[in-house]
Amino acid sequence: MRLNIGPRLTLCFVVIILSMLGGDAVVLWQFHVVRGEAERMNGLDQRLVTVLRVHTSLLSFHDRLESLADSEDAGRLVAEAGPLQTVVQDETQRAIRELALLPVDLPRDPTILPTLEVIQGALHSQLEALTSLAVAGDWRAVHLRLANQIHPLESLTSLLVEKTDHEVGEEQLQTVLKIRRVERRVFLIVPLTGIFTLLLAAISGGAITRSITRPLARLVEGSRILAGGDFLHQVVVTGQDELAELGKVFNDTARRLRDLYANLQGSEDQLRCVISTIPAHVWSTLPDGSVDFVNQRLLAFTGFSPENLKEWKWDAIIHPDDRARAIGDWTTAVATGQPMESEIRLRRADGDFRYLLVRNVPLRNSQGHIVKWYGAGIEIEDRKRAEAQLRRNEAYLAEAQRLSRTGSFGWQVASGEMQWSEETYHIFACDKADTPSLQWMLQRTHPDDRDLVQGVLEQAAANGTNFDVEHRLLMPDGVVKYLQVVAHGLPDSAGHLEFVGAVIDITATRQAAQALRESEEKWRDVFDNNPTMYFIVDVSGKIIEINPFGAEQLGFKVAELLGQDILTVFDEADRVAIQRNIANCFAQLGHPMSWEARKICKDGTVLRVRETAKAVSRARGPIILIACEDTTEQKNAEEALRQALADLAHANRVSTMGELTASLAHEVNQPITAAITNASTCLRWLTLDEPNLDHAREAAARIVKDGRLAGDIIQRIRQLFKRGTPERDWVDVNDVIQEMLVLTRGQAKQYSIAVRVELATRLTPVLGDRVQLQQVMMNLIINSIDALKDVEGTRELAIQSRQLEDGRVLVSVSDTGVGLPPNQADKVFNAFFTTKPHGIGMGLRISCSIIESHGGRLWAADNPPRGAKFYLTLPTHSEPE
Repeated sequence: MRLNIGPRLTLCFVVIILSMLGGDAVVLWQFHVVRGEAERMNGLDQRLVTVLRVHTSLLSFHDRLESLADSEDAGRLVAEAGPLQTVVQDETQRAIRELALLPVDLPRDPTILPTLEVIQGALHSQLEALTSLAVAGDWRAVHLRLANQIHPLESLTSLLVEKTDHEVGEEQLQTVLKIRRVERRVFLIVPLTGIFTLLLAAISGGAITRSITRPLARLVEGSRILAGGDFLHQVVVTGQDELAELGKVFNDTARRLRDLYANLQGSEDQLRCVISTIPAHVWSTLPDGSVDFVNQRLLAFTGFSPENLKEWKWDAIIHPDDRARAIGDWTTAVATGQPMESEIRLRRADGDFRYLLVRNVPLRNSQGHIVKWYGAGIEIEDRKRAEAQLRRNEAYLAEAQRLSRTGSFGWQVASGEMQWSEETYHIFACDKADTPSLQWMLQRTHPDDRDLVQGVLEQAAANGTNFDVEHRLLMPDGVVKYLQVVAHGLPDSAGHLEFVGAVIDITATRQAAQALRESEEKWRDVFDNNPTMYFIVDVSGKIIEINPFGAEQLGFKVAELLGQDILTVFDEADRVAIQRNIANCFAQLGHPMSWEARKICKDGTVLRVRETAKAVSRARGPIILIACEDTTEQKNAEEALRQALADLAHANRVSTMGELTASLAHEVNQPITAAITNASTCLRWLTLDEPNLDHAREAAARIVKDGRLAGDIIQRIRQLFKRGTPERDWVDVNDVIQEMLVLTRGQAKQYSIAVRVELATRLTPVLGDRVQLQQVMMNLIINSIDALKDVEGTRELAIQSRQLEDGRVLVSVSDTGVGLPPNQADKVFNAFFTTKPHGIGMGLRISCSIIESHGGRLWAADNPPRGAKFYLTLPTHSEPE
């Protein structure tokens, strides 16, 4: 497998670089050897210099001491001996340190350091001896010591210098020889390395070049063949390098070009199909304007053949009103070479004319000459209709502005130019011939508002901010108009600031607002001064308004009740019902509701009221308006009236019971007689020689039953005689009817009256006073018996009960008696109206009051062919409090 071109070139370069680096490495190694020898020579020179420096300092020391000894000045000798010694000592010490720092591989003379140490040690003792002799004045001894002790030290260093100099000379000679050998090796290595590198580069470069140029030649040849249109030629590909991949790409490209050429041929056919079917009418003409192509859609639209359109028989399908203009525009375009655009009406194949937007553009060659014209017609019938509709809408908008007294305007800040709608001219009461401007508007502005309007306009023009301002206009006839001007700033097409806004005539609104304020003031006067208690309650049940009269009536001040819970002013027993009623009001916005309740004044007294409430919506949430009517005195009067009515009903019951005395005696006598008989039977069964306990037990059971029956009759009579206020509970109307039939059964038998009872099963109980309902049923039954006891023929009393569809209970009591008084049927329920010789005329009046107090109704009607029929209804939907 052959390497890719990149790796091959890289390998070649690496080999060349390595060969060069090898030569460089050898040269560098030789340079390193030279540098080592140079450093060695430097160390030898430094050792020689160090020894010379010590020898020089010692010579200076000896010469100075001899000079001082010749002067025989002991003071100077003592004074200068110390510094001279210090100099020699420092040079010696410095020489020892520098010799110690020399490279280890440097040849060393083992006598140098001991010699220097001897000089350093002996110098001090000799100097002390000299100074002692000088102080003693023995200058001869001083000269002798200098000659015998100090001078030998100088000779010692002189020998050391000569010896060191000889060694250094030998070493330097060897070093120079080594450096010359290195130079000869370097001069040999560098040319050999260059020659080897060039030879290697030439060999590898030639091989790589051949491996690249041969495949490239095959690719170039294949490219020439491909450029000639032969997409079937394939380049021979060997190996797996880049050129091989390029050959594969070339072969793949040739295959793709072959496929692309086939696709292009298909696309050309498809393009022709698209041009023929696109939703536009397309054609092309020669430079002289003669048609050479028409798409299928245009042919189908006109119903013409291609030959008719190519022969320029368009005038037959152009609308007569557009024909001259369309032909003239096309002729001018062909003559001038300028594009053409026009709206014309063409006749369809069905004879209907349709608007088309026609565009013709020239195709020019590189020299600028027209080689063809291309045209397209787009049907714009819908757009034309939309434009007509837009014109109608503009008319509607103008009418809407007139009706709403709203005008529109545009204001270009840079030029000051303004555009007004028709209604804006009307609002400002000016002629359309006038040119609107800011100065003209400010002239019509009321003098008191002119500065305000001018300031708003200047700020808007400077900052580009929207504005909304209300001001007045002072018309020429002195009439004042109120305007609201609203405008929105935005850049126009050129980037300049422009305002678009509306002018609204709010004169009527202002007048209405003034009337509303006056109405609110009147309402506030009514609310504050009306002698009726008014509350306004929010959705949380808090009092947000109460009129002074209402607060005073409860013994409070207005401020004490504001913000309080509405339930705090009600009797605790009524609060649950009031809370439920308020919730129902909020649930049924706009529907008035009424209820009765008890309010507690600040001093603890109870106030009976009837309240009417209505919940309405407000911006901050719904509220309830409550009007309270003080019904304390009325309720007291009604209570007295109810008591009087109860007393009267009691008297009526007593009177009625007087009429039933004989019947009741018979009814009570029957169970008592039966009980006595059963008691005798029981004794007889018990006194037998062999008492029959079973029979005796049965007789005793019958005694108990008869006793209970007599007790029930007496209890019902006691209830009817009972005096007191009504007490309501759930009552079964069928039980009330059965109880009253038991009490009146004897009287019905006395007068041979047939009683027919038809009672509905599963009758819904009603909420009422049982005794009062018993009294009503008893009055109706007694009246029917009185009407039947003196008639001839059939005497029948019928009682029915049934449930109506709306849930009410209906009871009817009918008879075949003398019937209602002629033309006076509506008077039988009036007080003190009666047809009985012994009657007082209160029975039916009391019965009617009782039924109405239960929420029902009592009425009478004829019972054909003879007699009367009384109906009563009672509701069943109420629940006990």
